[in-house]
Amino acid sequence: MAAKEYLPWVRALAAHRLRRLDLSQSRIARALGVTQPSVTLYLKKPEAYYLGRTSALGVPKEMVSAQAERYARASVAGTLESLSMALDIVSETLGGGALCEHHRGESGLPEACDVCMRFFGTGGKDARSSVTRQLEEAVRLIESSNSFSLLIPEVQTNFVSALPEALDEHDVAGIPGRIACARGRAKAASPPDFGASRYTANIVLAVKRAFKEVGSGLNVKYDATLAEVASGLGWRSLSLAAGEADRGIVQFSKKITEAASRLEGPPDLLVESGGIGLEASAYVLGRTPGEVVEKALALAGLYSKRKRQPK
Repeated sequence: MAAKEYLPWVRALAAHRLRRLDLSQSRIARALGVTQPSVTLYLKKPEAYYLGRTSALGVPKEMVSAQAERYARASVAGTLESLSMALDIVSETLGGGALCEHHRGESGLPEACDVCMRFFGTGGKDARSSVTRQLEEAVRLIESSNSFSLLIPEVQTNFVSALPEALDEHDVAGIPGRIACARGRAKAASPPDFGASRYTANIVLAVKRAFKEVGSGLNVKYDATLAEVASGLGWRSLSLAAGEADRGIVQFSKKITEAASRLEGPPDLLVESGGIGLEASAYVLGRTPGEVVEKALALAGLYSKRKRQPK
């Protein structure tokens, strides 16, 4: 399914990227290992068409765009690199669970099926490399945003992603030193690494225990404007009262799991109310770093517009 229904759209997007490098259609065909007529067909439709097809499959457009860029670079490097990247993209997409809903619907598989996530998403070093790579790509999108810095709280932002069968924070990748605001832009202090977050990692793990498809999240500041924007987006929110975290992260995690399990579906946003000397914060949640960053950038863009509106 991934090879026949997903990879061709990524290849088409890669063809568009190679065309922007002024490569001829015959050169693009050789790079991608397809015929020149196939390249002609790829280029007849706009990139938005292919992003629409991949979105319909459930894959976040930021993830698709990043994969297409990597595929284009690998294709120029040679046939073996192109083949290796194609396999890597298929494994990455299946392992992250992005195609699960579509696959279940097409094949009549049970809702509890997570075979692809377990098969492609675990396995030691390769799985961890895949998680950190996806997280690194998502962080780059945040760093390129003109508006995300508005959401960075006083305690700064951490962005985490867990292995499908994560047990504790050592199975969750985060940003050592966090993400801060520098000259009006978000800037990560270090590349992603496992065990780099305790608090945010345990919050994601707590939600994951109630909804196993949740695997990634990042924290942002929380105020009335953000609450309005999130509500306008139709997000499912989970709120915890101020002081719930005072008893330690272990007890707090149990509270989160209990509260999340009462929802009809996984929350998009977890809100931790502030208190005396405690900044209110929120956590944008999703299946993959690509899905989380898509939500976070949508939130940041609308937040920025709302803040610019005259009172």
